[in-house]
Parts: sequence; structure tokens; C-alpha cells
Amino acid sequence: MIRTAVFGYGNLGRGTLQSILSAEDMKAVGVFTRREKAEVYAEGGIEIYPANSILSFEADIDVLFICGGSADDLPEYTPKLAEKFNVIDSFDRHSEIKRHFDNVNYAALKGKHLALISAGWDPGIFSAARAMSKAVFPQSEVFTFWGEGVSQGHSEAVRRIKGVRDAIQVTVPKEDAVRAAQNGTLSDGDGKKTHTRRCYVASEEGADRARIENEIRTMPDYFDGYETEIEFVSETELNALFPTMFHGGRVIANAHGAAAAGAELSLTMRSNPDFTGAVLTAYGRAVYRAAKKGRTGAVTVLDIPISDMLPPSADKSALI
Repeated sequence: MIRTAVFGYGNLGRGTLQSILSAEDMKAVGVFTRREKAEVYAEGGIEIYPANSILSFEADIDVLFICGGSADDLPEYTPKLAEKFNVIDSFDRHSEIKRHFDNVNYAALKGKHLALISAGWDPGIFSAARAMSKAVFPQSEVFTFWGEGVSQGHSEAVRRIKGVRDAIQVTVPKEDAVRAAQNGTLSDGDGKKTHTRRCYVASEEGADRARIENEIRTMPDYFDGYETEIEFVSETELNALFPTMFHGGRVIANAHGAAAAGAELSLTMRSNPDFTGAVLTAYGRAVYRAAKKGRTGAVTVLDIPISDMLPPSADKSALI
């Protein structure tokens, strides 16, 4: 059995633990959180430990799932923990992936461990779809659309703003851009031009809403340059608007010339954190197998064979 643990127990941590508990070849050693133990209940009765005790479990964990936010948590914790454990995270700030990779790679090589970064659905599954499109059709145009749905990373980034009690960010692709990509007439696939970001913010009483709005609109890598809509609501209204963290997206490829073709991968999910947790679990299995073979350093999903992600009971011959 692969001995796993979850570091960080927000929405993604809970979704990841659910998936681990249903995996035939994994067991959960524990959940590590910065929250007070009395505030947390882990499904399956899994033991809760304080985050600062994680290094005491170095010999007990085969793969550590780091389930934090990409704005602040993962840049700090993934390199730190990659020196001591085989790890996997879902870092999703596309423009910062190279920097994050280098930092994690240095730490993982130093500790002789394996670290898989940015393993979710995008980056992650969609990364693989884009790479496959470019491999088969090197001259193709490949466009990515996110949503309509709740972005975990963007929502968390807004929640970290001073004066924000809770927030949800919904990413909405512009339909005219989607249609243009599908029929091969989209000339500019810049995500800032093809998407709208809608923020629903529950602020603290007396908070400076003008400052909060300005911090959202000017936040690098998240909202700066995007068409952004901001609506302040009560916590009750926020919970009523978003009973689930739904999401989805598409990768659309168009190839021209003699091998003219079109391809599209479409994803719809009821729960973004639950689905991302399932993706992390599958890739975590691959991390374990690669680490057992002696691989170290940082890798991305493009370095992972699909066969290494399959559970032991999967009939590979039936999938070909």
C-alpha cells in the first residue's frame, strides 16, 4: 500500500482525502493542518496532526499531497517539503510555473526526492491535451477556455485580501471567442481577452470596499488585465449562490493544411476540489512508482506516463 498524507485541509485537501480513501492501493497516514485540531474532522476518522509536526513523519509517508493555495502556500511549502518527502501539488499560476519548478527542483534534488508540480486539471490534464495537439499537429492553433465555473485559486487569492470574509470567483469564457476557436477563425487566444472574471465578495463589517476592489483588479497573475466584475454580497447570499464549486473548460485545437482537423477536449465537473483531488491521487500513484525507480528532482505532468497513473486492477489491454 502507498502510504500517503494530506498537507493542508481546505476544500482541495478534503477532496484529495476522499479520493485517497477510495483508492485500492493507498492508505492515509494522516492530515496535517494549520487549523486547530478541534476545528477539523477528517473523513474516515483519519488522524489530524498540526502542520508543524510533519517532519516527524519523514519515514512514514511515501507521497505527500500538498493542498494549499498557489498565491502564498505552495511557493513556500512545496520546496520546503520536497527536500524531505516525495510530493505533489497543484500550483496553477501559469506565468510562475518555471520559477516554482526551479525552486522545487533544487530542493527535491538536494533531498533526493521526487516532486510533481502543477498536477490538476489546468495545469495538468489540459496541459497533456495541449501537448498532444502540438505533437500531432505542430502547426496547429490550440486555445484553452476555463469555465464557466468557480476557480479555487482565484477565489482563495481574493479571500486573502484584508477585509474579505469570504469570496467566490467565477471564470466565464466569452462565447464569441469559443465559437471562433471552434470554427478556426479566432486570431488572438489571450485569456485576458477571451474571458471575464466575476468576483462575489462578502466583506467584513466596515471594510474599505473601494480598496478591496482596487486590490482585486490590480492583482498580478490573477486579475490584472482581465475584464473583471465585482459584486459585494452577504455571506448568506454567497452560500446560496454557490452551493457547489462547479467548474469546467475546453481545449480546442485546429490544424490546417493537408492534415486539416479539429479536436476538442471538454470537461464539466460538479466539484472543482473533488475532481482536482481525484487527479492528484492518480498522479500521486505515478509519483510513488517513479520514486521507487530512483527518479528525483521536479517533474510536470508531461513527464508522467499515463500507465503509471492507473490503479493495479486496471486492465491496460482493454484501454488500448
